Amino acid sequence: VTLSGVSKCDTIGLFMMDAQEVRIVVKDSLAVTQYDETISLIQTGSSSWSDYFFKDVVYRADLVMQIPALYLNMTVELTITAGTGLDAKLGHVAIGKAFYVGCSL
Repeated sequence: VTLSGVSKCDTIGLFMMDAQEVRIVVKDSLAVTQYDETISLIQTGSSSWSDYFFKDVVYRADLVMQIPALYLNMTVELTITAGTGLDAKLGHVAIGKAFYVGCSL
């Protein structure tokens, strides 16, 4: 997926994914790569040693992260990779500027 003409955005959200990893590449208006990261969607952490060895691998379906580049007319390239023989799926992409709303007690 390629999003072009993106301006003043610092956060990206990917929702309802069915994939193993996501690669996010941000290029400025001159097509120079400013950010390139591959994120594994494997959920880590097991409650016991038997879970670690015998339980199925679980993948995150949603990912929200900040993009450290803030440029005009950026191009954001998303590469979603699934396991061997599986189809990668993406439900929704949201890109914009993060805003801290506050804290709830």
